[in-house]
Amino acid sequence: MKSKKAVAYLIESDYDEGGLIVFAKSREQARNIALLLSGQFDHSRYIDLRAYRKPQMDKYYKRGKEIMDFNDPKDRLALVKDAGFYCSEYNRESDCAKCNAKKYCYVWNSEEGEG
Repeated sequence: MKSKKAVAYLIESDYDEGGLIVFAKSREQARNIALLLSGQFDHSRYIDLRAYRKPQMDKYYKRGKEIMDFNDPKDRLALVKDAGFYCSEYNRESDCAKCNAKKYCYVWNSEEGEG
């Protein structure tokens, strides 16, 4: 029997800010990956995490890849372009002007942004 391929999920928490794209074979596995491997949800419990399918991000899955890393320039471009991610206010002042994804960034291209 062929193994099920991992697909993209957006993970959000009831208590921590931001979201995370992970690749997993189920919602439950996606929540576990986010909780145990990312470090982003340190103040959350498993039951606080929500997993939503993001089929437009499936194309970025590679064998062994479990998390889209916003600090990786290629991942950042994909996250901003295809998933609507943007930097937190903390990062905007120093990173926006040199960000490789600013062309697709809602914040950069909005009236409130730097662009």
